[in-house]
Amino acid sequence: MEKNAEAKLVDRNNVYLTLHMCKQTCMSVNSKILLTISVVVALVVGFSIGAFVYAPMVAPTTTITPVSAIMDWTIYGEHAPFASAIGNGYYGTQGLSVTLLPSNGGADALRKVVAGDAQFGRATVDTVTEAYAQNPNLNVKIILMQEIVTPESLCYVNGKYSTPSQLDGKKIGVVPGSAQDAFFNVILSTLGINSGSVQRVDLGFSQLLSGLATSQIDAANCFYADLPSYNAVASQYHETVSAWPLATFGYSAIGNAIFTTTQMISQHPDVVRKFVQATLQGEVYAVQNPQSAVNMLATQFPTLNATTELATWQDYMPFYFNQQVKQNGLGYVTTQDISADINLTVHTMNISSTISPQNIYDGTFLPSQLPTISSSSIPSLPTSIIPVLQTAQINKPLTQGLHP
Repeated sequence: MEKNAEAKLVDRNNVYLTLHMCKQTCMSVNSKILLTISVVVALVVGFSIGAFVYAPMVAPTTTITPVSAIMDWTIYGEHAPFASAIGNGYYGTQGLSVTLLPSNGGADALRKVVAGDAQFGRATVDTVTEAYAQNPNLNVKIILMQEIVTPESLCYVNGKYSTPSQLDGKKIGVVPGSAQDAFFNVILSTLGINSGSVQRVDLGFSQLLSGLATSQIDAANCFYADLPSYNAVASQYHETVSAWPLATFGYSAIGNAIFTTTQMISQHPDVVRKFVQATLQGEVYAVQNPQSAVNMLATQFPTLNATTELATWQDYMPFYFNQQVKQNGLGYVTTQDISADINLTVHTMNISSTISPQNIYDGTFLPSQLPTISSSSIPSLPTSIIPVLQTAQINKPLTQGLHP
C-alpha cells in the first residue's frame, strides 16, 4: 500500500462508513428524512453485529450535520473509539453523521483538514507543533487529547538486535507523509542511532510489514501498538517483532490528538462541541467493551481482521492513561503538559520560533465533567512503559481561556 497513492489504501479500507453522502455544503438539509434514514441504518447495523447498544436520545435536532474525520493512518484497531461512537449512535444523538477517512499519516491528515477535505483530523501533538512552527498562520487547533504519551517506536525482528545503536548503517523503513517521516532524524537520535549512517527506505505500510519480516529492511518506524499487525505478517515467516518505544528513551511527548480548523471553531462551535462529547463517549465504551468496539469497527470496515485489531486496540489503551488522567478523566491535560511537549519538539527539531499552548490547543470544548474509567477496565501496561506513564505530575486542568 503506497503512502503517496491513496487508491492503494483501499486494500485495508475499501469501505468508508457514511450514512449520508453529503458534501460540506449540505450543512442544512431536510432533517426528518435524514433522521429517519439514520435511525433505520443504525438499527440495521447494530442488530446485524449483535452489539447494538441503546444510547439515550435527546430532543430531536433541527438538522443532521454530515462531517468527516480523517484519521492519522489507515483505519485499524486504534480507531475503535470512533467506530463505537458511530455504532452506538453517540454521534447521531448529537445530530452528527460522521464519515471516517484514512490518511497517509498525521502530517497528511493535517494538510487535508487545512485543505477542507475533512472537518476533523487526528495527528500527534508534535506534528501540529512542527506545522505551526513552519507556518504561524496555521488555522488549526487541537480540541481533544487522546494518547497522553506517544506510542512512537522503532520495530525490529526479535533476536537480531539487542540495542538500537546496533542499527547504525542499517536499512530503516518509513512511510512518507507519516509522523515518523517528519520526525525521522529525531527518532533515530533519541534512540542513539547515527542518522547519517542509516539507509532510509520509503515504503507503504503493508510493505513495511513484509519488508521487516523478510529482512528487506532491518527496522521500521512504527507505533508500539502496530506490533500485532507486524507479528501477524512475521508469523508467516516464523519470526516475531518487538519495538523500542521512544518514551523509554526520554522522548516522553504526548501522542495523538483530535484537531479542527479555527474557521470550524468560530463558525460551527456547536458541531465541534458535539463531536468532542460523542468521541469521549466512544472512548469510554471502547475501553470498557474492547471486543464489542472492535466488532463495530470490523463491521464498518470489513477488510479488517477483528482478532488482530482487538490486540492492536488493547495495546493502544494504556497510552490514553497516566495517573492524572485516571484521576481527572479522559481528555485531561495541563498547561504544563502541553508546554513540556512543545519545548521537547522545539528542542529536538531545532525550532527557533516561540510557541505557546494557546497557539495549538483549545480546551474549551471539553465537558465540565470529564469521563473517568475504572482501573479494572484498563489493560496492563507494557512493562517498559510503566515508569513513563506513571510519573506525570498533577497540575491544574487546561480547560479555560484558550479560545482563539
